[in-house]
Amino acid sequence: MLVEAPEKPATADAVYPIADVQSRLREGIREAAEEGEDLRGEWEPLLDSLRMVSVLVSLEDLFDFPLPPEKLVRRGGYTSEDDAFEHMSGQLRRLWDDNYRSGGRS
Repeated sequence: MLVEAPEKPATADAVYPIADVQSRLREGIREAAEEGEDLRGEWEPLLDSLRMVSVLVSLEDLFDFPLPPEKLVRRGGYTSEDDAFEHMSGQLRRLWDDNYRSGGRS
């Protein structure tokens, strides 16, 4: 039995959940950095890309479309929490805008 995907709301109806995204993203990045401090080598970035994909999982329920890690997480990771937050929050917002401006899922 096939189930139809729910219709996307019109762009005017879709409101980017900025407060929730920023809060969860900051918390996930902070936790990932704390875990990474003990496990990483001196030459490795503070936040490797694999660890950052796990942060994306905590955000999935805020979005009604897939969050492709290859579009959201910088290869090689990030050297600081602020760097990760700035890059990923910008990418998430662009992905949201692209999905609602196009009227379809990417």
